[in-house]
Amino acid sequence: MAYNFTIDKHAYAFQTKLLAGNGGEHIYNILLSADRDNGVIRGRGDWAEYDVYEEAAAPNAFAGKIVAQAADGNYYVEVTNAADAVLILEVPEIPIDYDVRFTDPRNFYNKKDTVVRGYGLHKGDIFELSAEGFTTAPSSTSIGKAVSANATSGKLVIAS
Repeated sequence: MAYNFTIDKHAYAFQTKLLAGNGGEHIYNILLSADRDNGVIRGRGDWAEYDVYEEAAAPNAFAGKIVAQAADGNYYVEVTNAADAVLILEVPEIPIDYDVRFTDPRNFYNKKDTVVRGYGLHKGDIFELSAEGFTTAPSSTSIGKAVSANATSGKLVIAS
């Protein structure tokens, strides 16, 4: 008999310097149409019900730039064109019977048909994003490169 303790690793983000985190931009309630990692870029769709909006594809015009690597290995992304994008960022729910594996934010994702927070982005905002939030793993040579959002997954695409 064997045990499999493998847990899929998901993207995660921190609201390092977001205007929405300080009351200067909206934080929307977004109803997810698919499972989503924290730190993906999505759009605010149509009104679903009071204070809840449907999820929309990431805006094509969203643009950003990787400005630095954080001490924990993540990357700081500065928004250069918000284009009505929202950053999906929800606080993980930790079960009562958790163990050390539940302390890793890469073990969490947001399930389809749940309502999560979508931080309205603003030019100049900076957020920290793990490597899993990019379509290809960033490296130290990615610093200064432009990023866009994949319309389907919401993960960031590093310009060549």
